[in-house]
Amino acid sequence: TTDATVLDLMAEQWGDRPISLDELGRAQEYSLRYAVTFELRRPDGTAIVPRQTIELARDYVSNPVQAIGTEGEREILQGEMRREMVASVLRRLDAVARHATAAAAAAPAELTPPPTSDTTTP
Repeated sequence: TTDATVLDLMAEQWGDRPISLDELGRAQEYSLRYAVTFELRRPDGTAIVPRQTIELARDYVSNPVQAIGTEGEREILQGEMRREMVASVLRRLDAVARHATAAAAAAPAELTPPPTSDTTTP
């Protein structure tokens, strides 16, 4: 067993969808989609961040005549989207950590009873 928190990347999916066609019915513009499903678990297996999916989409132009150049552009776009996905996952984890820290800081104040005044006289 390990006593480390685990970030589990459960799924990674890529997809292309044509969004415009030329006069011959060939795709000229695509929407590139990228989705990652993940969860963050404590060492005991309980979820800190329950399973969730982040999706990104970017449009790009594809020249049906020059497929080689288009493939290179697509690879560059995929690299950019991977970097953006990493940043998105880290922002999500940071938000959860900040929320947990704020909740922990507020908890003792909520449990402390308010001061009472003693109105009884001897």
